[in-house]
Amino acid sequence: MVKLVAGVATVVAASMLAAAIGVVSHSVDLSHSWQLERDNQALASEVARLGGRVDVLSDTLAIVSRHDDEARLVAGLDPLSPDVKRAGIGGPAGPWP
Repeated sequence: MVKLVAGVATVVAASMLAAAIGVVSHSVDLSHSWQLERDNQALASEVARLGGRVDVLSDTLAIVSRHDDEARLVAGLDPLSPDVKRAGIGGPAGPWP
């Protein structure tokens, strides 16, 4: 009878230990998951902010290009071809529509 009680106690203790390890492991996984979620939100905000800056820069470049066209017209120079305007530094990286 003592062996049976000791065996049951051992099984119960092992089960409780396994459950405790599972809870701690799950808590660590959740904590890591929450940290990754916060990091992801921060990165998404940064991407959105940079996208806004790119939009502002694109608008600025369009204004500069329009002013260049107007200055060339006033100076009696030939306008730049669209291919030259698209080339940028090093030329286009891929096909252009």
